[in-house]
Amino acid sequence: MTSALPALELSDVTKHFSGLVAVNGVTLSVATGERRAIIGPNGAGKTTLFKMISGEVGLTRGSIRLFGQDITRVPAGRRVKLGLGRTYQITNIFPRLTLEENVFLALQGQGARKFDMMGAHATELMRVRTREILARLNLSAEARRQAGEIGYGQQRQLELALALSVDPKVLLLDEPAAGLSSAERGVMADIVRSLPRELTVVLIEHDMDLALKLVDSVSVLHNGELIAEDTPADIQRNQIVQDIYLGALDGAHPAKPSPM
Repeated sequence: MTSALPALELSDVTKHFSGLVAVNGVTLSVATGERRAIIGPNGAGKTTLFKMISGEVGLTRGSIRLFGQDITRVPAGRRVKLGLGRTYQITNIFPRLTLEENVFLALQGQGARKFDMMGAHATELMRVRTREILARLNLSAEARRQAGEIGYGQQRQLELALALSVDPKVLLLDEPAAGLSSAERGVMADIVRSLPRELTVVLIEHDMDLALKLVDSVSVLHNGELIAEDTPADIQRNQIVQDIYLGALDGAHPAKPSPM
C-alpha cells in the first residue's frame, strides 16, 4: 500500500547564484513508490535541483517536503535520517578500502542506530547486511577487493550500494549511467529496475533514451524551469522536448505547453 502523502513535494523551488538563476519556480510532486526522471540538456539546472533536495545547497525561495514534513531548512545529514538517500555523478567511495569495508562503514556511520539495541550482535548483523547489499548490486565476487581496483562500472554500483545501506525511502540517483560503457549501462539499468517498488526513485539523467526506459513519469527542465511533465511515451512525442534535445531552440526560452 502506498502512502496518501506524496513522498517528495517541491513548491516554487528557486535558486539564484549572484545574477544567475539556476533553478526558477520548480513545483512538482512525486508519489510514494514512483519512478520519476528529471531530464534536460546540460545547464538545465538538474544537479542544482538535486543539491537543494538533498540539503547541500540552500533555496533562494520555495519549500521542500518529504512525506509531508517540511525539510527546507533541515541539514543534509538529518535528511538522510528522515529517509533520503543519494548517489552522485562522480563516484564518492573510499578507493583503498575493500567493497565490504566501504559498505560496513556506511552502515556504521548512517545506519548504526538500527543496531544500537542489539549489543554484541550488532557487528555480525551489520556484516550480514553488508553481504546482502553487495549481493543485491551483483558485487559479491568483488567484496574483498579494494574499491580502487575494480572497474568504473562496478564503482558506480558500489556507490549505489552505499546509498542503499541507509535504507532510504526516497533515493536520488544523479546520472547513474554517466561514463559507463553500453554493457555497463545495461547492468545499471537492470539494477535500478530491480529496486523495491516501495522505494521512491528520482533520477536525473542526460541520456533521455535511457531515462525513459526506467521510470513512470518524466519532468523536463530547461534553463532552470520545468517546461513539461508527462509519461515517458508522451514526453518522447513532445515537440518542445524534441526541439530542446535537437538543439533547435539554440538556448532560447521555449513556450510552455498548454494544459491538457
